[in-house]
Amino acid sequence: MNRNMKVKKVLSIIQWVSFSFFLVLWLAVGINFICGNYDIQTLVYVASFFAVCTFFCCFINVTMYAKCPACGGKLFGRSNYCPHCGVKLKEKQ
Repeated sequence: MNRNMKVKKVLSIIQWVSFSFFLVLWLAVGINFICGNYDIQTLVYVASFFAVCTFFCCFINVTMYAKCPACGGKLFGRSNYCPHCGVKLKEKQ
């Protein structure tokens, strides 16, 4: 596994951990609402902001900055061929 794939995998893990953190945080807030506690602390907003920012930063890095395994050129979108060298890219399963 090359370095680019390792970084992409780590970013994907960080992305989903931050998304899970966001969901658990707001699930706890929802449970408090159901119990009649309508006091939302500022910490909830700050933590949510950082979780959402982390999620989208990782998402952008994983999807927008993929590199061709043959030439190292940047790949944009989900193309089947490298726009720089023309090598057929492996399909994700």
